[in-house]
Amino acid sequence: NGNEWAINIVDSAVKGEINNIKLNAAATLDINHKGELAPSEVILDYGDVGVKLKGYSDQQWHVDGTANIANTNSWLKNIESNLSAKIGISGPIQNPDISLQGEFKKLLIANLSSGVISFDAKYRPMNNHEYQLTFTSLLMQWNDHTMNNVNFSSRGDLTKQQLNLAWFGD
Repeated sequence: NGNEWAINIVDSAVKGEINNIKLNAAATLDINHKGELAPSEVILDYGDVGVKLKGYSDQQWHVDGTANIANTNSWLKNIESNLSAKIGISGPIQNPDISLQGEFKKLLIANLSSGVISFDAKYRPMNNHEYQLTFTSLLMQWNDHTMNNVNFSSRGDLTKQQLNLAWFGD
């Protein structure tokens, strides 16, 4: 059947450089088109980026991981920060819940800055791409304006979305 696929990588590693940036990757991965994931682990270190995922599936997803970027400006021009996040995949195999929680530290985008912006994202791709996204910061500077207790949130799916923004200050 043309819709069936499987990936099986056993105890593999790649070391080297891409564009003069060190790359270290290691993986044991066994997954197929049904979402059946045998105990697997993927580790990627590329320059100042580190991603680690580990887990398996039975009737449910059991995947956890981390992502860290020491300097986002290496990847996104005009955005400076450190990014750290926890990644999770849970829920039924045929309807996964994907979550991402973390922080941007020392964020600077054009005239906007903050010591810490926390974020929480949830995504359900098989549920009409349902999502929920929240960014919060106790203190932000925008040009000469100071904003306290900033909260931006969005939720929705492919057909309907909702945005909220609230803050105290200038």
